[in-house]
Amino acid sequence: MSGARARIQAVSAITARVVDMSAHAASVVVLVMLFGIFTNTVLRYFFGGSWPFVEEYTGYGVAFLAFIPLAYTLKQGGHISIDFLVARLSQGRRAYLAIATTFLSILVVWTMFYYGLQMCLTSLESGARSHSVMQTPLWIPHAIVPTGTFLFGVEMIRQFAHLLLNLTTSRQQPGPAGSPVSAGEEKDNG
Repeated sequence: MSGARARIQAVSAITARVVDMSAHAASVVVLVMLFGIFTNTVLRYFFGGSWPFVEEYTGYGVAFLAFIPLAYTLKQGGHISIDFLVARLSQGRRAYLAIATTFLSILVVWTMFYYGLQMCLTSLESGARSHSVMQTPLWIPHAIVPTGTFLFGVEMIRQFAHLLLNLTTSRQQPGPAGSPVSAGEEKDNG
């Protein structure tokens, strides 16, 4: 099992770096959006004109900020969780519940990836463009959804693998009297 654990840890380290880079990209997008909006406001106020692309690309930036940092937020434990019922479960039951909910979440996220990719490919094949001055090819902003959900899905799989590794490790640790304790056999606190 140590070979598998080493491979999982190596892939996990690479994934963590990519996820961190996505958070940095989101930070840059925020700064670019702020610069564009500020500049557009100044141009409109002092010169009576503006850059015609700022509103469109700011909208794309908002979509970027909604999808690309999902994986980073998950990695940092920043997604909303309601745990008033889960907190009443024993440690072992919490571990099994975390595995089950993470698995279901993986299915949902990869379904979102699939349909987002279909939307992106359809836009690419049809040559659809935005109805704006810039006439941006729509596959570009549509690519935000599959990119963000791909990163999110990979991070979920990484966390799922760690949950499974932690479960197998806790099963192999000796109990108080030196006997192995499985995750489901811990004392129930609720």
